[in-house]
Amino acid sequence: MKRRLVAALMAMTLVLSCGVVALAAEPSGDGTEITQIEDGEGEEKETEEKEGIVLDDPAKTLENDTVIAEDTLKEVEENDPEKPNLAVDGEDTTEQELPIDEAHFPDANFREYIKAKIDTDKNGSLNQSEIEAVSQIFNNVSTGCHDIKNFKGIEYFSNLRDLVLGDGRSVESLDVSKNTKLDEIYIYNNCQITNLVLNSDLRGFGYFKGSQITNVDVSNLKLKWLWCDGNLVPSLMSIPTLQYIKLYNDVHLPYLDLSNHNIRLVDEEYGDNGLPLSHDPMGGAFIAPQTLSRTVKSVNGVWTLDMASIVGRDYVDRVTLVTEGTQMSKDGVVTFQGSEVPKELVYNFDTKNPAETTLMEVTVNLSGVNDQTKEEVSVDTSGMDINSICKDNNVSPDKAEIVVSQETPSKGDADKLAGEADSKGLKVTATYEILLKLFSEGNEIAEITENFGSVTLTLQAGKDYAGRKAVIFQLHNGQVIEHDGLTVNTDGTVSITVDKFSTFAVAVSEEKDSTIEKPGQTPGTTNPPADNPKPVSTDNKPKTTGAGSVKTGDETDIVFWMVISVIALGVCGFFGRKKFYRG
Repeated sequence: MKRRLVAALMAMTLVLSCGVVALAAEPSGDGTEITQIEDGEGEEKETEEKEGIVLDDPAKTLENDTVIAEDTLKEVEENDPEKPNLAVDGEDTTEQELPIDEAHFPDANFREYIKAKIDTDKNGSLNQSEIEAVSQIFNNVSTGCHDIKNFKGIEYFSNLRDLVLGDGRSVESLDVSKNTKLDEIYIYNNCQITNLVLNSDLRGFGYFKGSQITNVDVSNLKLKWLWCDGNLVPSLMSIPTLQYIKLYNDVHLPYLDLSNHNIRLVDEEYGDNGLPLSHDPMGGAFIAPQTLSRTVKSVNGVWTLDMASIVGRDYVDRVTLVTEGTQMSKDGVVTFQGSEVPKELVYNFDTKNPAETTLMEVTVNLSGVNDQTKEEVSVDTSGMDINSICKDNNVSPDKAEIVVSQETPSKGDADKLAGEADSKGLKVTATYEILLKLFSEGNEIAEITENFGSVTLTLQAGKDYAGRKAVIFQLHNGQVIEHDGLTVNTDGTVSITVDKFSTFAVAVSEEKDSTIEKPGQTPGTTNPPADNPKPVSTDNKPKTTGAGSVKTGDETDIVFWMVISVIALGVCGFFGRKKFYRG
């Protein structure tokens, strides 16, 4: 009897294990999945289904998940403070009056302007007729020059076509992006605007006579006409839809690329006030002659100027030199005849206007830097401020000559820098004294040790020390300045940028810089990559050894239950066999 009970028990185990395996592997018949939910969440969903509450429409629910009646929604929408103003959106406002108050026009001076110029019935508010009648806003001397800082509220005037700001106005914020009919803006006579937002469909933009704009996005503008001489000239000139360009004054442009435009040059007719009578039929480009200031350098007695540093290497072939006695190589290096410092360089720049040839004349006023350093020292003076040097010493820039020379340091200075390097465990390989002197008409005016801008020095440490960590010690007015974090280049040089001239000592360590990248090394690391890097899995799913149930997500080890089933089957067979032979 006991054997029968054991056999029955093992058979039941076999059946149960097979059932578990089948449940673990069988997908849901209706294709749905059961996922684990938090405690209480199932009860809430069941309650919602019983009560027939539908939460699919968020517009009809509040934060407490209760249903809102249609008439309640309507009342909420009518009282919504964020609802757009009808006047701004261009909807019917015939039955409304727009108050001239702080809520609609925050700037008090703008409110005064509106009351004086736009509110014709003087009732302190604007009706639809008064709003639609506004096609121009002028804020300059001729209109009383209201000191308007913020033009918030200008968007209500949907028919505004012309906006003129001038005569020293200082505006903090001007947003005309919603004035879709605005055709032209004129900003002139030292008008300063901090933040300007333009409508992309604006056709004409006048911006000149000392005016400045700090923040404005011009990338999406479709301008046709442009009059300018302010700080935005390069970015405004890049707008491809331009048909008329007038660059009134000298804004120190080194070049102007019109290759993406189709502008035809025409003569202008002027009125008594000196301004064009009309620009509508015009097309073309007028560019006032430009002037620049640059430094010309003398190396081994030859004065040179890098034109690529002025117009860019891609535009060198558009430059034609006008100054006699000058030549330019294919890579843009201009050389001058004579030993004296050249005073100016004049060149024409081809704007590549596809309609017709449009040249821009540029005059470069030159100040000379005579580099008398030896081969061990290279000096980049592109950051030198010669105008400041001349101003501090009452010398005209066109009569100035800067001489950079290399001298042998005194033994006391050299010993002091060597001692500083030795205290850091470093070895001094070379010591240099760099001098900067100002000359005018052949006479030495002053030795300049600071307040000259910046200069980049490239000093020779020695090719034998390539790859070594380096420190340059600088002795200035008795104080040692340490320039660390350097590495000796493969040609044996080390470079630093300085704003003081003095004595310099190049010191190296005995160890090489381990941060120098080797072939095949990942940037920013010290070790090369492994030959056979292990692949990194991008699968964020949890890894398991068993099979997961599609229905429940529970993990079941199928192999384990198969082993149990075989054991159970064997036990049943064993007892059955003994009974068979006994029978």
